[in-house]
Amino acid sequence: MDNTTSVMSSDPLGRSPLQVGFEVFFASLITVVAFLGNASLIYILHRDPRLKSTNNVFIESLGWTDLCMAVFKMPLWVMSIRHGSWAVSDVFCPWSAATMFTFGISSILNMGLVAINRYFKVVKPHVYLKIFKDRRRARIYAALVWAVSILLATPPLYGGGFMHYHRYFSLCTMSWEIKYISYVVVVVGGVVSGTTVVIFFCYYKIYKMIQSSSNNLQAHTAASEVQVTPTAPTVDIRVLMSAFTVVCFFLVTWVPVSFMVTYESAGGRLPRLVFAVGAYFMFVGSLGNPFIYGALNPKFRRAFACAFRCRGFDGSGNRVAESRDLQLSTAVSLGGRGNITNRIAPLTS
Repeated sequence: MDNTTSVMSSDPLGRSPLQVGFEVFFASLITVVAFLGNASLIYILHRDPRLKSTNNVFIESLGWTDLCMAVFKMPLWVMSIRHGSWAVSDVFCPWSAATMFTFGISSILNMGLVAINRYFKVVKPHVYLKIFKDRRRARIYAALVWAVSILLATPPLYGGGFMHYHRYFSLCTMSWEIKYISYVVVVVGGVVSGTTVVIFFCYYKIYKMIQSSSNNLQAHTAASEVQVTPTAPTVDIRVLMSAFTVVCFFLVTWVPVSFMVTYESAGGRLPRLVFAVGAYFMFVGSLGNPFIYGALNPKFRRAFACAFRCRGFDGSGNRVAESRDLQLSTAVSLGGRGNITNRIAPLTS
């Protein structure tokens, strides 16, 4: 009993060797999978010409934010979990926190940008052609997201707050105190909450648009007594499931951390285990995005399979995605709003 107590007391957080090993193992697993998943996603986006669409510019930007998180932040997180304290120089701590905030904010904003792009492509295709004209303009939007992320993440470095090591998060992060509540309001209230509302709105409107089109198609079919294939309802379900997955994943990974820092800023105190689990969920966000935005899409699955089987890529589809975008303006269907199947095909196939 005395030996066990002595071993646990040697850890700054009072953990047993088994608990330390358990935490380090899962943190390392998240880091490795996040790196491999996002690196693979970026690789196929560059290699497969069939994936050269404007929306995939934003997915690639999201992949870079998560890859940077896996390379520059997660290893320090794993080391801190192992030692129970900040494992490198204290001078580097504020900069480590700023980089984490940059990648985190950029990840959230990129998810919002993906949702906005899909919203205009499905719900307002004619406006879409003006806003998302080509891949060059999409890259400008992605670059602006990174610039805004840096601006929002760095104020604590020059007096807008205080960065320090949070022993319960095992991370260098913002000092969540009441005197810095204004920064919390901007980051949590403005960025996280605001982006959540945008994502909900965009995917809800996408689903309602598809549902309305499906209902109109069924009514038209019943009136004309013409048999139709179940393509529209099938696509309807795919888009619903995709939207539901995106929203739920976003909420599960980011809302817990947002609640914790807001609660702590208001003077509340939570057990160390709660903060530790919140950090795991936050980094799982970087792990899961390649699967949600990539592996769940049949086009991406085929590209992944093609890459890993070393068969190379077929360049015959070089401009398929872009030509679909251009066809949106000429598609005609019930009500004159464009063929809904053509509009959502890039999202589900």
